[in-house]
Parts: sequence; C-alpha cells; structure tokens
Amino acid sequence: MKVDPSSQATTLAIINPVLRLNGSSEVRLGYSGLSFFCDVPQREANETVHFTLYRNETNTVGEHISRGNEEATFAHLVRNTSEGMYTCKATFQSTNKTGLSQGIFLTVLVPVEDVTVESDPPSAKVWEGERLTLTCNAAKGNRLRYEWHFKTKTATMKLVTSGRSTTIHRVLENQAGNYSCVADNNLTAGYSQDIEVEVKVPVSIPRIWYSVHKQVKNYSARITCEAERGSPPVTFTLLRNTRKIMNNTRDFLNITFVLPITLDQNMGIFTCQAENGKKPVHSDTQMVYVARVRGVSLESRPHPLEVSVNEEMVFTCSVEEGTFPVYKWMFNGHHLQANPDSYSLNQQGNILTIPSATLVHNGTYVCSVCDAFDKTHCIKSAALQAEVKEVVPVSIEAVAVAFCCFLFLVIVLSVCCVVAFKYRTGEYNPNSGVGMEKSAIWDKDMDEQLRDCSMDNSDLESVTKM
Repeated sequence: MKVDPSSQATTLAIINPVLRLNGSSEVRLGYSGLSFFCDVPQREANETVHFTLYRNETNTVGEHISRGNEEATFAHLVRNTSEGMYTCKATFQSTNKTGLSQGIFLTVLVPVEDVTVESDPPSAKVWEGERLTLTCNAAKGNRLRYEWHFKTKTATMKLVTSGRSTTIHRVLENQAGNYSCVADNNLTAGYSQDIEVEVKVPVSIPRIWYSVHKQVKNYSARITCEAERGSPPVTFTLLRNTRKIMNNTRDFLNITFVLPITLDQNMGIFTCQAENGKKPVHSDTQMVYVARVRGVSLESRPHPLEVSVNEEMVFTCSVEEGTFPVYKWMFNGHHLQANPDSYSLNQQGNILTIPSATLVHNGTYVCSVCDAFDKTHCIKSAALQAEVKEVVPVSIEAVAVAFCCFLFLVIVLSVCCVVAFKYRTGEYNPNSGVGMEKSAIWDKDMDEQLRDCSMDNSDLESVTKM
C-alpha cells in the first residue's frame, strides 16, 4: 500500500505541538508571572492528549492532560535553575503517537548589584612604563556587558575596550585620571565609583651649570640643577669630587646651591643627583674654575685691513683666559652703535662681521672684554686700522686706447712671424728690389691701419662726448 507523502507531512504537522511563552524569553530571577502554553493545532475535538514540559530534554517541569481543544498551561516561577532549553512533548492516547515541539531557550537575568573596580597594583599608583590592570566586579548579576570610562580634569571619554578587565601594558603620564565601569545585562545596569589612577614619572637626568656673582669683595658660585620631567617631590643632592655636600627636597624640578669660591682656583668637580623614589640619576660632571679675563687680542680678515667698497671685513676677538667673558666693540673711540643692517655679531659676541664695507667704515676698531661677574674689570685689545678704498671705474677712452694698442701688437707679431718664415725658406731677400718693394708696400699698409685706428678712436671720443 502506497502512502501519500503530502498526507504524511500533514499528519506529522498535526502531531507536533506548538510551544509558546506569554512574554520575553529573558526574564528576571524570581518572576512569578511566566507561563508556557502547549497545544496541537487542528486536533480532533474528542482527542485526549498528554502534554509534558521538559527543560534541557531530561528534566520534567510539568504535565497536563488535555481533552478536546483545551490548551496546556504551565505556570512557572523563575528560579536560578530555570535557565535552559524548554520543549513540549505531546502523546495521543488514541494512537499512542508522540510529537515534540520546537525549543524555547529561557534566559534568567539576575539584577546587577554592587559594581566596583579593582586595580592591580592595588594602590592604583604606578610608575610610567609599568603595567596596570583594572577589573570590573559585580557582586550580583549575570550575562554582563562591560563599558569603561576615563575621566580627566577636562574631559570624559569612553574607552574602546569592552571586556571585564582592561590592561595598559606601558602606562603613560597622560593616562593618569579617574576610571569607572558600567555592568549591564539588559535588565539592569550597575555603575561603579571612580578609581583614581596616579602615574608617577621617574625624574629625568638633570643638567648642571653655574654662574658667578660678586658680593662686595667676595665671590660665590650659584650651581643650578634642573630636570625636565619627574613627579614631585624630588630630592636634589650636590656632590663635590663624589662626596655629598648639600641636598634639598622640593616640589620643583630645579634648585640652586650657593658656594663661596676663590678666583683663579680649581674648586673641584661637581655632580648633581636627582631622586624621587626610583633609582637616583646623575648629571654630567662640571668643573668649577673661575678665571679673570686676560690676554685680549684682535685679528682681522683680510689682514692687513685694506679692502674695497662692498667687500667683507671680519674681526675676531680672543682671550687667553676668562671663564665668563663679555665682549664689547668700539669704533673710532666710541661704542659701536646697534645697526643690524651694517654689521652682525655671532651668539657669543666675539666675532664682528661687516658684510659690505663702505667709506663710513674707515677707522680704528677695538675689542673690550669684561668679566660677566665684575663689570669693573675690563681689558681692551690693540686697535686695528681699517682702510676702505673706493673703486675708480675705467673710462671708455682708456678701454679704446688699450684695445688699439693690443690690436697693433697682434699685427706686428703676426707680420714678424710671416717675415721670419719667408726668410727661413728663402722667399724673402732684403737686398733685392722685390724685397724693398714688398717692404714699401708693408709700410704703406701699416700707415693706413694706424690711421684707421686713430680715426676709430676719434669717432669713439666724439660719441662719448655726445
């Protein structure tokens, strides 16, 4: 006996029950208004069906015997164990056939409570370059999604990371601030309190330098130590010949130590040490030796100083000794006036350059060098005399005469070469009449050429006068 496939599919569709919920498949823990409904559509009115509700295929949740067109109802109180896949099985008593519905996954959501942020290291204080891990914890709640926020004094931003933990492998100074997280599960959301992350910056290698000051008859060196970066407080220590002599802790990145000194005497090798909780760092060494200005000399380029207008003059002032020299320039007995268009000085002030000399730059130049810490002690160099000459332009007449003379010499040399050549080859004999005739012809040609040259010169002069 053949079975019609279409009738078999209809029979299966009738046998399999339909399972539905009276609300969302995501429910709150403890919810008591949840109900499952199970029924077989288009079943016969007198058919008795036994419905069984299962969770995860094996756990029986409830049973119901339905007669006629009655729909099976399963009221359910949502507990911690309620989450899972629910299916409904229908058994027909008349035929003992069974059908199984499609599944519905029930998600049990626990309200979010007590959200906090945990830091590793626990103090949330890290050095720049170290690792920082922040973890978002919720005392209660499931199926959580996380969101991180970073807040500075000027802005609040959402971080890209969305996991429970966020890790900064090498913390930077600008990543210091307040961090918070949000835990959400579509039912409720929990917000943590801010946790302040402090990023400490190790102090950078300091620089060291000094200046000298005069107090009546005594002199002192002011030795300055300065670091570019570092979180305060910073402890600065001054070492002389590797021995600690002074220290000070402050909230600034620089300090000045004052020491009495004697001029022209080596006061020692000084080093600055800086520390703010990490390994101490040291500056380069600095020898403190203060010498007065001695042996001032002045040189020029070119030497001697005889130049034409628009040529360059360069003066260089040198000292044999002097730790802090200050250079001044004098011209014809007066201090050189500030005129950047006329001359320039290098940064140190000991090189004077006049790029384009004029007649007003004629005169004597003197370099005076003083001690920066004692302006009463100055030494002058010997004076240098500069002579700037004006270039006289060559006239057109002089150029014409010179050209004619040059042309005459060229002709004479050419004729001499020709005569010498003919004489050597025997073509020219000065005693023969032919030779005398040629000589006369040559003399006549030379007179005409010289007359032409003279006429050209007259014409050129007349043109010039016009």
